[in-house]
Amino acid sequence: MRFLVIGAGGVGGYLGGKLAQNGHDLHFYSRGEHGRAMKENGLRVSSVDGDFEVKDVQMLSTLNDLHGYDCIFLTTKADEVESLAMELKDALQQDTLVVPLQNGLTSEETLWRFLPYEQVLPGMCKIYSKVEAPGHISHFGWNKPMIHLGEDSGELSERLLQLVQVLNDCGFDAHAEEDIWLHKWIKFMYICSGGLTSVTQSSFGEVRSYRPSRKMLEALFTEIYHVGRGKMINWEADVVELAMKMVDNTMYEATSSMQRDIRDGKPSELEFLNGTVLKYAYELDIHVPVNEMIYRCLSVREHYARKE
Repeated sequence: MRFLVIGAGGVGGYLGGKLAQNGHDLHFYSRGEHGRAMKENGLRVSSVDGDFEVKDVQMLSTLNDLHGYDCIFLTTKADEVESLAMELKDALQQDTLVVPLQNGLTSEETLWRFLPYEQVLPGMCKIYSKVEAPGHISHFGWNKPMIHLGEDSGELSERLLQLVQVLNDCGFDAHAEEDIWLHKWIKFMYICSGGLTSVTQSSFGEVRSYRPSRKMLEALFTEIYHVGRGKMINWEADVVELAMKMVDNTMYEATSSMQRDIRDGKPSELEFLNGTVLKYAYELDIHVPVNEMIYRCLSVREHYARKE
């Protein structure tokens, strides 16, 4: 298959590298020093699953001509999706599938404002990876990264099953889901815990091991559970307990990407995580004091990082 990966950070760099390593026609679209280094020197991936290199990286310079791609993966941060959708709408072919893999819940609805409904396939992934240096991706968790894909309609379509098979053949733990939104919300609940690690500037291990912050973490998850119910998500009754176990199974010293961005003075995904909880809660008239405290505190740093 012929793929384009837009965004070559921790997720996109690893995903594209695995597709290229397994013989697929793969192009990247990535700006900045990292993209230039990949084009000039190739892509190096250090991985708990085995290191590898892609020496001849094919890099697009613009998104004006998207002829011939079977699938485009969007792996940028959530705040870049709208501008990318505006670029894609006039260049996208009718038979090209667009798969967003951002954190959060809003990428699909943003894409549907600009692109045909049937060309967007909701998805999510679970992987610990980051840009170690320009041209170098470090994959340091989830030996076999998980990718969940599903039609918004719940249909197990031929295109869905074909893409999942390709990803499994490339070494991913990929699944075709009848209820992709449940899986996206479960991940969303877990990664919103990054708001608490960001406020406290503590690791996941430190937050879960200190009784007061652990109680706050459980309250944060419980708030999201109630908001999800309001949005008609078919939660399992023990989903808060599951989210707590996910935190307990996270490496003690691990920090969230939002925490690292805020620490480094960079724009973060706050608006698309705890900010989305707050937005939905207001719509549903649900009280979410922990998520609101996190959002209000971190929005100060976010304001200055974005120079607003």
